Amino acid sequence: MNVNVWGHISKENCPQRKSMRLKGYDYSQGGYYFITICTYNMKYIFGEIIKGKMINNIYGNMIRDSWEDLETRFVNIQLDQFIVMPDHFHGIIIIKNGSSVGVPLAGTQSTIHAKCNGQAQDQPLRSIIPQIIGVFKSITTNRYEKLYDSNIRFNKLWQKSYYDRIIRNEIELNEIREYIMHNPLKWEIGMAKRR
Repeated sequence: MNVNVWGHISKENCPQRKSMRLKGYDYSQGGYYFITICTYNMKYIFGEIIKGKMINNIYGNMIRDSWEDLETRFVNIQLDQFIVMPDHFHGIIIIKNGSSVGVPLAGTQSTIHAKCNGQAQDQPLRSIIPQIIGVFKSITTNRYEKLYDSNIRFNKLWQKSYYDRIIRNEIELNEIREYIMHNPLKWEIGMAKRR
């Protein structure tokens, strides 16, 4: 491994980040997707857990509102269970292409109805989930910067990547909904064990 004079690994020898996406899967096809996005350096930004419940601060409320706004930006999606946590976010996105829970591994190219300048447009999007998450991260970062104290230097809001899981059946969907719903209580129990 080559190291330059400043002690940094040279770019050509940097380890490549492993993609979290399922190879060969068409993320624009209809189905249910479980998404997790973490704050940069896992900073507690969005509120706190009190008595097993997430109490959003102004930033947490902004994240919630921005997530809910996605349905107006992407006509073919529906949002399911979600939660803002102190240092991360969980949510379920449904892409409505006439598909139910349990999406096949082989998909065809599809279109998504996205709004651009208030006009609905059909767009062929091979990877709609990354598009949605990109829009969400961009909007929330811009809104966060506007809410953030201008006397404090702003770094980053989100980690570079995110985690997604294709929900394959009703049992898995219900388990993930339960996980999201009970995440604040699990968080609090986990924090108590660490003390």
